[in-house]
Amino acid sequence: GAGAGAGAGAAAAPISAPRTEVLPPEWGQRKDLVVGLGTGISPENLAVFCGSLRAVSPSAALVLYLDSPLPELHRRIVERYDVTALEFSVSLIEPAFLRKYHPSNYRWPLIHRYLKDHANAYRRVVLADVRDTMFQADPFERFDRGFFAFHGVESRTIGQCGWNGGWVQDCFGRTVLQQVQSEAIICSGVSMGSTDEVLAYLGEMQRTMETKEFATCERNGVDQGVHNVLVHTKRIPNLKVFSQSNGWVANLQAQRARIHGGQVFNRQDELVAVVHQYDRRRDLQSAYFDTFVFWPRKTDGELCAGYTVEEGVDLFKGRCDLTVTGSQGTGECCAKCTATPGCKAFSIAGSQCFLKNCNTVTTRSPMPGVASGFK
Repeated sequence: GAGAGAGAGAAAAPISAPRTEVLPPEWGQRKDLVVGLGTGISPENLAVFCGSLRAVSPSAALVLYLDSPLPELHRRIVERYDVTALEFSVSLIEPAFLRKYHPSNYRWPLIHRYLKDHANAYRRVVLADVRDTMFQADPFERFDRGFFAFHGVESRTIGQCGWNGGWVQDCFGRTVLQQVQSEAIICSGVSMGSTDEVLAYLGEMQRTMETKEFATCERNGVDQGVHNVLVHTKRIPNLKVFSQSNGWVANLQAQRARIHGGQVFNRQDELVAVVHQYDRRRDLQSAYFDTFVFWPRKTDGELCAGYTVEEGVDLFKGRCDLTVTGSQGTGECCAKCTATPGCKAFSIAGSQCFLKNCNTVTTRSPMPGVASGFK
């Protein structure tokens, strides 16, 4: 079995506990499934993921591994959006060596186990990062049989990218890297397919991650190296790969998407079904929080009162560093600066807030996706 109970209030139990087998319904009666792992997730990000999915796909099953015990706000989100919460504790994951792994890696054996036990209940499956994914349209209207993978950054190949090339070389060796180095980078954050194909993919991910060799290369992000090797060495049945030009998943890190009126389109001006890495665009993140967060919270404007904020520039690059902290967006960065003695300014990049102890602007470094603020 895979989870510590399928109800929001289920008690934690060993992840390998046996579970009851689901009887196979007819194919037409099977549900579609969205599944992922949301350990350590903020309530805002969880609300965007679940709320946006329910707005476009009300009948799909939504199954998420979440921390046990569930915080109160997370529980409200789970109940509101009909989420099957598999509450789990890292200390109970089996086999035990997975407990030392980064969540981006140990999620694959967990998800594989869940789907293997419940394969007969589902027709099609979307595998998605939970923290930074939003649904604009029903992904299940875009595909039927097969396994569908999507390009990440397109400006360089696996071999030209230090991160992706490094993950492949460290986990598979130089020969395999040479085999795939001229290939496109495929993002492991969002994939989908019919159940048999997804099971085959997850089985390959699990087998790789449970080998002794994997322990020596294991670190955050390395699952994308495994994902790329599986895609490019043809280990996934009925595989179809889509680019950022023609796919229905926008990986915003690639900086290829077109954004008009708060909606995200591919290069052919088709509305994408799935927006991944929305934290790379704080305007989108802010709009998504405004739409899907249903509890009282201050807006970025209120939190940043008294600050001058400029988008697309780093005004304090390499200067006046005070401390670095995680952040959900510009508003939270403003709030953290306000609460930190000696903080006069900040720069924010991705989900990192760099607090500064000076506020004189001497340089303006244009950097897409970065913002700076000072008081």
